[in-house]
Amino acid sequence: MLHEDKIMHYSETAESKEKPLPPYLYYGTGTDFFPPCKGEDIYPECGDTQVHLYDSVLPAVCIGATRGEPVICRVNSGKMEKDGYVFYHSEGRLWMTEKVPAKYYEIMR
Repeated sequence: MLHEDKIMHYSETAESKEKPLPPYLYYGTGTDFFPPCKGEDIYPECGDTQVHLYDSVLPAVCIGATRGEPVICRVNSGKMEKDGYVFYHSEGRLWMTEKVPAKYYEIMR
């Protein structure tokens, strides 16, 4: 479980030494959890309150593998941010947002 003090709002960390929001983030899940068609938004899974995204493919694949055959999506986080979506950064490679609308991601595998 993440503690509130370990989650940082991206706009609040822009002047700190935190990593800037990457232009693309990666979402990993399994075929049993993935929306059945590309036209659906991605929402939090398994009791999470935010969609968990990663700054590289490997952690997304590892998460997806825990839920069956991995499904990896590349999320255009840069475009989402420009369009007003808020991202939160936790320690390490984890980024979070409320949802990922279908127009901002592509299925990689």
